[in-house]
Amino acid sequence: MKLKLPLAPENTLVRWANAIRGFYGGPVYLVGSQITGAENPRDVDVICVISDDDFAMRYGNVQQFIEEGESGLWTDVRWKWSDDCIKKWRHGVKETGLNIDFKVQPQTQFEGYKNIHTAFPPYKLDTRQ
Repeated sequence: MKLKLPLAPENTLVRWANAIRGFYGGPVYLVGSQITGAENPRDVDVICVISDDDFAMRYGNVQQFIEEGESGLWTDVRWKWSDDCIKKWRHGVKETGLNIDFKVQPQTQFEGYKNIHTAFPPYKLDTRQ
């Protein structure tokens, strides 16, 4: 299902993003196929960006997290992160009825994403100014 942007503040995805923003304290963005021009995106990619320090307090070392994502050799850092994302994914699907793919990202990783995808900047979902 292709979303029609911009989304109104009353949209269930925006309201869910506000709840995520309140929980993690970081901005929530729509990324991926919903904003790259794909005609039939299979999902709705949503990320919440938190500072590297907050990420480390929640899950563990940011550099280790990134390296484990590249190597596939996961430890508690990646497993804690995965378990948390799955909980919020379930909540998002129930609240919105959309096939959400939710992830929390450390600021460092998000900056890399923004530098790679300059033609398709992230779309801010939460309404926090």
